[in-house]
Amino acid sequence: GDKTVKLSHNSEEACRESCKNAKELKDDKGAIGNCETFCKEEFDTSCFPADGTVVVRGRGIVCMSELHIGDMVLVAQPISHRE
Repeated sequence: GDKTVKLSHNSEEACRESCKNAKELKDDKGAIGNCETFCKEEFDTSCFPADGTVVVRGRGIVCMSELHIGDMVLVAQPISHRE
């Protein structure tokens, strides 16, 4: 059945260690692998590259790495067509 494992949220490495040391997953290589994959996906930060750019109100085009808390960033929302 399903198993519940408490994972560290401090870092990907700590999360993966939680998988390896979980008594609920002991000797189940497949479950440990799935757990480690979960950790990798949870800590994956490749969504927004630092060298990507955005348009910021009052500042124009700015590198993602230069954003400040509170910056107003231009976003696009796709138009949804309902049938």
